[in-house]
Amino acid sequence: MPEAYKSWGDINCFIYICLCTIIECLLNYPQDIKEHKNRLLQYFSDGLHKTMYGFTDAYFIDPENIEALFSNYTSLKTERIMATEGLGNICEAALMQLPEDKFMEWIDLLYKISDKKAVWGSCAHMIYVGRKKD
Repeated sequence: MPEAYKSWGDINCFIYICLCTIIECLLNYPQDIKEHKNRLLQYFSDGLHKTMYGFTDAYFIDPENIEALFSNYTSLKTERIMATEGLGNICEAALMQLPEDKFMEWIDLLYKISDKKAVWGSCAHMIYVGRKKD
């Protein structure tokens, strides 16, 4: 069984979205970059995604700021910060076509490098895993 399926025990998980709007645009509608470019870059300065009604429905964080964000919560001990899709995000369609044994080998490899900061910028979502300090 791949290491990705090991139990972490009783741990709280928080999901933070990062860079997913750029990746989504690149994968699904790259021809529309001119109309979306400024909005996509804006996420790096304020992280706010506002709806047409003026409400913020999502916050996009730069991967470089995740550790600093959680360092403000002194009651949490960081267990792991990781990319959920990592490099697999850019070739998901090809991975999904693989036989299960080869697919699982890729899942295992992507999991093993998911906590490398160099991989964080390639993902659409990240997971912060922390434990409440005693």
